[in-house]
Amino acid sequence: MWLLSTDRAELHHFTSPESVPGGYAILSHVWDGEEQSFQQTQEYKNQCQSTGQNPRDLSTEKVKESCILAEEHGYNWIWNDTCCIDKTSSAELSEAINSMFRYYSLADVCYAYLKDVPPRSPLVEEEDVETCFRLSQWHERGWTLQELIAPPYVLFLNQAWDIIGSKTDHAHTLEGITKVPAAVLRHERGLEDVSVAARMSWVANRKTTRLEDEAYCLLGIFSINMPTLYGEGRRAFQRLQEEIMKNYPDTTLFAWGTPWVYSTEASWIAGQMARNHLHSDDSYLLAPAPSAFASSGGIVHRMPTVTNTEKPKHRSSSNLSLVSLSRSYSQDHIGIPTFAITPHGIRARIPVVERLGYIVGVFSWFKDQTQFGLLLVPSPDSFDPRVPRYNIGVMNTDGPHRLISLGDNVNGFELFGKGVTVQWKEVYLAHRAQPGMEPQVITRSARILMGFSMYAPFRFSQANLAEFITQHGNLRVVCRSNPVGWTGAEPMEIPFVIRAGGRPQAAFRLRLGRCTKESLPTPHSPESQAAEIPPGGWHWAKIDLPGPGAPTEVGMHNCSADHIHGWPKMTTTLGIPDDADVLIYRGGRPVADGIILAISPYALKPQDTFVINLFWRRPPKDMPAPPRDT
Repeated sequence: MWLLSTDRAELHHFTSPESVPGGYAILSHVWDGEEQSFQQTQEYKNQCQSTGQNPRDLSTEKVKESCILAEEHGYNWIWNDTCCIDKTSSAELSEAINSMFRYYSLADVCYAYLKDVPPRSPLVEEEDVETCFRLSQWHERGWTLQELIAPPYVLFLNQAWDIIGSKTDHAHTLEGITKVPAAVLRHERGLEDVSVAARMSWVANRKTTRLEDEAYCLLGIFSINMPTLYGEGRRAFQRLQEEIMKNYPDTTLFAWGTPWVYSTEASWIAGQMARNHLHSDDSYLLAPAPSAFASSGGIVHRMPTVTNTEKPKHRSSSNLSLVSLSRSYSQDHIGIPTFAITPHGIRARIPVVERLGYIVGVFSWFKDQTQFGLLLVPSPDSFDPRVPRYNIGVMNTDGPHRLISLGDNVNGFELFGKGVTVQWKEVYLAHRAQPGMEPQVITRSARILMGFSMYAPFRFSQANLAEFITQHGNLRVVCRSNPVGWTGAEPMEIPFVIRAGGRPQAAFRLRLGRCTKESLPTPHSPESQAAEIPPGGWHWAKIDLPGPGAPTEVGMHNCSADHIHGWPKMTTTLGIPDDADVLIYRGGRPVADGIILAISPYALKPQDTFVINLFWRRPPKDMPAPPRDT
């Protein structure tokens, strides 16, 4: 590893962290636009050999101040990720990324520099400093999670490089900010005592500049080593999960997504309407991104016990320290689930329960005192009748659901309110999209398949749809029916949902179709200009918000208002009420107060196919923030 000398900010190489005489300090920070690189650091050294200057004086403020502070604290060496890694060498970069958790864990002290926390002064209230600390960008970045957890001794610094306090001193505050238990931060409890799902949940709301770093920043959290391949996109997170699956008996790796909450069998009947959501990110065993684990923080893996003198065949090392409640099951449930990755999916031998046509995998997952299982749906492309293939989860009216309650009966399992018996089954589980359909190649927005036909009446601008969804943050498309050969004769609805409080809620729906009624006058098209009905009918489109006034049938529309040929500039806008769930609030004000639907002719077939673009209508900057229920 390369380290900076604190007196001159010159690079020196050591064979390992343990070989550094006197130990070393390490810096944690949020990257700025311009950071001092390995090459620049070497250039400063060469330049100063002829001028006699100290290279530290030429270095960036962050490098210089961290060196000065470490030197004042008696350290001769400090590690800084901006300039202590030669990023022009892919081998050195990969080694550093795989070793970074170790670098931080072996450092004598870690300086966590929070550039957005002001120093205490007569002009700055103490409460304001505390608020800035809680809201610091440092808590929002992917890489800083391991930099928080790994070092035993972390000192937080404000923008003036003054010490705020240590990680141990602020452990309870940090737990509230980061969801990492205070006992883990104080190193009273090891990471091995925390479920895989809970560890994943810590990074669910953090951001990285590059998609690959969503996975790479977690390598040390799970003690995984794997090659880094920048350019592979979210495939990196798939590889990480496959490595975790190979190395951990803890199956909470699969316990992500939203539980299906039901009270009676009527909920099951409602779910029948839209069970299949194949090729959705939620329909695979492995998660598309860490954000999928946002609701998984409280899930633990508890191996069952038997009531007789016979011992269980397997005990998980992951969560036995968490077990405060002993549960007894029949010996039919005791065993070791096995998983093997194949080209057809993950071949698994797992315990399952069945009722009302549903199959649920039983993995000993608990949240509080309730056990949850994984909903399995038969896949239509099963290739081996002896070993069926399953996708994961169901699509209900409020979005996809993967997990379902198996009750809190200490002596057994319940499914839809009735007791069920466990049996072992050998299955294939679809764990990710097939090659060529990975999330970075075909995104959620691209799975609206109806526009991929030359004869489609509508198609989406994929770039626009991706940007529209990203700008909201919690929005996603739900594709229930998605026929490639859709002509518009049968109307289609495309629901958009948001995650609020961990559960998907209806945001709005886009309805599309073609109408064969005679053309009617519109507010923007005089009756005398009405044209003959084109082959296939008039194109129409409509956006609906959920509520009592929403149409009950997909095909219901107002010809004079919804036929796109009558719109000015082929554009219409739906205003969003102040209390709508789809509203995005930042700083107490809505970011958008309407949805703009803009239609344009498709260049290849301008008469028959129209391109859909969605935009957020921005409210006036001086518009006061409306009251919001809390």
